[in-house]
Amino acid sequence: MGVVRPALLLIPRPDLSETGVDVLEFRIKGHDEVPLYGLAGRSTFHRTGYAARVRLSGPAAELCVDQELIATGTADVVLQSPAGRRLEDRVLDLLRIREVARDMDGVADIQIRQSASPVPEDDLLIARQLISAGLA
Repeated sequence: MGVVRPALLLIPRPDLSETGVDVLEFRIKGHDEVPLYGLAGRSTFHRTGYAARVRLSGPAAELCVDQELIATGTADVVLQSPAGRRLEDRVLDLLRIREVARDMDGVADIQIRQSASPVPEDDLLIARQLISAGLA
């Protein structure tokens, strides 16, 4: 992960922001220098000690933040996974985006969650296991 510098770029997205919700588009390099992008939304009312949820969005899915989640004080960081990405690359992408969430001001806890799918996704399970084992 440390071989490629993340090169994070944050772009304000006022078109997606609402009263009390601040949304940024982020662009970052993956571990293999593939460009990754997504959205990060957080409440303007909760500035410290809040949780951040990290999740993947499919390559064809509409990229959006969960406004209801943000209203409760949890930041939503969603990565649009590039099409054809291998499992190990998706796991490392999740870990890279977790670093982005960790660097947000005021984040106290990071949760890796899945989308609306009822079946746990392998990339999320592997990323959680690496984190809980202290390897990431």
